[in-house]
Amino acid sequence: MPKILSSLLAIIFSVTCSFAQNILVSNPSQLQEAVSNAKPGTIITLENKEWKNAEITIRGKGTKEKPIIIQAQSPGLVIISGKSFLKIAGEH
Repeated sequence: MPKILSSLLAIIFSVTCSFAQNILVSNPSQLQEAVSNAKPGTIITLENKEWKNAEITIRGKGTKEKPIIIQAQSPGLVIISGKSFLKIAGEH
């Protein structure tokens, strides 16, 4: 019985790890933390709002099959304004 339980847990773990991680962020420091911890396949979503004077630097390592995606919560509802900048770098 323990062998069956350990096999079942291994299957559950591998299936859970294969799903993309989805992270909703609401400020630049949360975004920076999410990018720093992102694994290939991670989807980071910027909360709908005006991101004013946001200094955002994004550097990630995705893969061709599983890129790191940064997206708006809703198209047209995430606005980066003021003295903001956005720098994006990475590899896959």
